[in-house]
Amino acid sequence: MFKFAKLYETEEHGQILVKKDEGDEGLEVRIYIQPENLGRCNFAYIYHGQNREERSAKCFERIDSTKAMDMVVAFYEKLDLSAGGSDLPFAKLYENQDYGQILVLLEEDEEDSEVIFYFQPEGMGVYNCSLPFKTEEKARIGFERVTEANAVAMINGYYRALTLKSLPKKGAASDPE
Repeated sequence: MFKFAKLYETEEHGQILVKKDEGDEGLEVRIYIQPENLGRCNFAYIYHGQNREERSAKCFERIDSTKAMDMVVAFYEKLDLSAGGSDLPFAKLYENQDYGQILVLLEEDEEDSEVIFYFQPEGMGVYNCSLPFKTEEKARIGFERVTEANAVAMINGYYRALTLKSLPKKGAASDPE
């Protein structure tokens, strides 16, 4: 199964999310953390030029929980922050046997709060869809209520709206055009 995200639950740093992506500057492996008493922070390793797909894939594969924690400690040291992560989760990662990985990310902001669902249909890029909320509190409640079953329902509904077809299960033949 193709993986585009890893989520580590750590006692010292809270959640550490590692996500492969393509940003404005190129392919990237981005690390998300939420330090105690701060908003969400992230940093990225960006790949340009030749072999960028291979280099970014190797970077992603090499980041296990120990390396992720070491990277977070280095990040804290560089910014002169005390170590320690928030106890509140900001991400959920489901490994669904039919649809692969489904990443659910809580984005809280005073003006715009949302729950974002990331998924990758077989043979395609990573898609995302979101549920907007008027307040951070309502977004947090919505995030806490997300289960694997309703995450699957969300991505299926989004995919159907885009393509007028059901989201194909891993390894299954697609609907005929």
